[in-house]
Amino acid sequence: MDLLRRITGQAKQAAEPPVIRATLGTRPAASPPAVAPSPAAAPVAAPATAGKLVLPRSMHVAVEPSAPGGLVCAPFLIESQDAFDAHGLHFGPLTQPSIPSSMRFTVHDSLEAKIIPVALMGRENTCLILVHSEYREGPEIEEVAEELKRRGWKLNPEYQLVVVDPTLLAITARGAPATGRLRAPVGKESSDLFEMFRAIVTWGHVNGAADIDFKFNRRSERSQVGFSIGGMWVYPERHVLPSDLMRKMLSSVFQRGNGHAESILDLNIEQALNIELELGDPGRTNVVLRWASMAADVYYSVTVRIVEQGGEGAVSLEGLGYLPQQLETLNRTMVGDGGAIVFSGRVNSGKSTTLDALLSGLDPTVKIVTIEDPVEKIRFSRICNTVARPLTGQPSTVLRSKLLTLKRTGFNAFYLGEIRDHESAMAAQDCFQSGQRLFTTVHASSAREIPSRLAGVGIERSVLASPGNLRLLVYQALVPKTCTCAFHLSELSSGGGERAPYWKQLRERLQRLFDSDVGLVRVRNPHGCPLCTDHGIPELYGFKGRTAVCEMVEPDEEFCELIGRGDSVGMVHYLRALRGDTRFDDADMRGKSALDCAVYKMLRGELDPHSVESRFEAFATIEEKQVMHRARVLGGKLRQVENVANA
Repeated sequence: MDLLRRITGQAKQAAEPPVIRATLGTRPAASPPAVAPSPAAAPVAAPATAGKLVLPRSMHVAVEPSAPGGLVCAPFLIESQDAFDAHGLHFGPLTQPSIPSSMRFTVHDSLEAKIIPVALMGRENTCLILVHSEYREGPEIEEVAEELKRRGWKLNPEYQLVVVDPTLLAITARGAPATGRLRAPVGKESSDLFEMFRAIVTWGHVNGAADIDFKFNRRSERSQVGFSIGGMWVYPERHVLPSDLMRKMLSSVFQRGNGHAESILDLNIEQALNIELELGDPGRTNVVLRWASMAADVYYSVTVRIVEQGGEGAVSLEGLGYLPQQLETLNRTMVGDGGAIVFSGRVNSGKSTTLDALLSGLDPTVKIVTIEDPVEKIRFSRICNTVARPLTGQPSTVLRSKLLTLKRTGFNAFYLGEIRDHESAMAAQDCFQSGQRLFTTVHASSAREIPSRLAGVGIERSVLASPGNLRLLVYQALVPKTCTCAFHLSELSSGGGERAPYWKQLRERLQRLFDSDVGLVRVRNPHGCPLCTDHGIPELYGFKGRTAVCEMVEPDEEFCELIGRGDSVGMVHYLRALRGDTRFDDADMRGKSALDCAVYKMLRGELDPHSVESRFEAFATIEEKQVMHRARVLGGKLRQVENVANA
C-alpha cells in the first residue's frame, strides 16, 4: 500500500497525490522556504473530514542536529499537521504521476510509518525524509538515503531528516463518524491503530494521568482525548483526533481486551474489560487498563484507568501526606487479628495506594490474599486475584468460586478491592463473623457514612454495630499541592492591582472562619515555573503533586450504638464532642473532618484556598452555616430564659 496515500487518506485511484499541510509556530531560518508548488506537481487538498489535527506524542524527544552517515536532522520536532506549514514544509509522495517512473520510491512494509521519504514542492528533484525518532539513526535510514540518491533525488541541503510524532506518522484520516456495532480493523491497519493507542496512554502515564477519557463525538468530525492529572480533567489540544480514526482505534483495541461479554465493540451499550499493555516509555512499563464505556447521546465515552503492574515498592504513608497523629492511629489499629479497616473516598482518591502501603507494612509471616478488579499492585508477598465483575449486575461465578476457596487458603489478612454489591458484602460479613482481618474500600462521602453504605449493600447493621468488627473507618481525598513558586496571600492582599480587594476579602474571611494566623497561606501561581510546567498543560501550572487529607473514626461502644440505630446526626454530635476545642492550626486530627485536615494544610501553605474550596465547599457557604448555627444556639438560649421567666 502506498504509504503517503495512507497518511493523507486518499484512495489509490486519486489522479493526483495530496500535499500534507499544517501550521505551528514560526519557521526557523534554516528551514526551506515556503514556495508555490510547480504546475506539474499541483497540490491536492486534504480530505474535508480530516480537519486540522493535533496529535499526541508518545514521549518528549530531544532532537539532535545531526545523525550518522552525514544526515542532518531538522532542529525541531513535528508534533502536529499544523507544524508542517509553520516550517515551510510543503510536499507530496514520491509516487505521484509527474515523477518519472525511475525515480518513484516506496519503503518496505516493515518501515511503513517509520521512515517516509517525500518530495519537496517547488524544488526540482529534491526530497527529505520524515522519520520516527527511534529510526533517525541506523542502517535503515542510511540505506533509504542512498537509494534515493541512486534514483536521482537530491536531499534537502539544510537538513535531510525531520523527526515526526509517531502518531502523526501512522495517522489515516478518513470518512465521517459511524455508530453501532463495529468490526475491528485487521492486519497492518490494526497494528498501527494499536500503536497510536499505546502512544496516547504512554503520554498520559509519563505526565501522571490516572485515567484517560476517549470522548468519541458522534456528530462531529473531531473527537477529543482527556486526561485526569492531579485530580483535574484536562483535554489538551494536541490530542484532538478525527472521529473516524478514534472509532477505528477503539474498535481495534477492544479486540485485545479480556473479560468482555461481547465480541465486538458496540457504541450503543456499556461495556467493560481489562487490557494488558506494555507502554512505550523508556522503562517499558507494564500496565493494566480498566476500560469502562458509556454510550451517551452525543458522545461515546471510554474511560480507562491506568493500573501500573509491579514497579517500585509501596509509597510510604508519610509520602502520601499523613500527619503524625494519623500515622499513630493507623499503626496501632493494624495490630491484632479480626476486624476491618475500611477506606472511603471518591474515584481516584488514592484509597488503593494507601491500603497497599498498609499491607506492605504487615509482618512478612502474614499471608495476604487479595481479590480485586483488576489487581492494582502486583506484590509477590501476596496472592493476588483479578476478578472482573459483569456490568449486567449478574453474580460472578468466578468471584463466588474464589470466595468459597478463600477459607481453605489459610490466609491471615484479606484485601477485598471494593464492597459494592451483595456478593462482596456477604464476603465481608463472613470475615466479620469468623474473626478474620479485612482491608477494603467503599464509596462513601465521609468516614461516619461508611457503616450506612455497608448496610445499604446488604451487611446487617447488628454485625456492623458489634464492637471490634469495624476497627477503623477512614475517608480520604487528594488535593493538589502548591508549587514553591506560589504567591503569599498576605502579599497579594496588601499589594496594588485590580485583584487586591478580592485577596483582602479572602484573607479576612479565612481569619474570621478559622481564627488562625493566615500569614503562611499561599496561592497558586498560574504562570508556574520550570518545576511545575514541564508537562506543558497550563491548567496544571502552579501545582506540584498531591497530598492526602483525611478523617478517621475509631468506633468505640458509643459510636457502635449510633451505627446500630443508623443515627447520622448523632454521629456528627459525637465527632464534634470528640474534637472539643482543638484549633484548626493544631495537628491533632481527632474528631476532625477531611475539610478540617485540608484547612490545617492550607494554613501551613501547602494548599491553595481555591483548591480546598473546589474539593469541599465554598468558604462563603461554610461561613453562612456558622452564622445559622450561632443563630440557632442563641435562639435556644433565649427560649430557655423565657421558659424560666414564665415559670
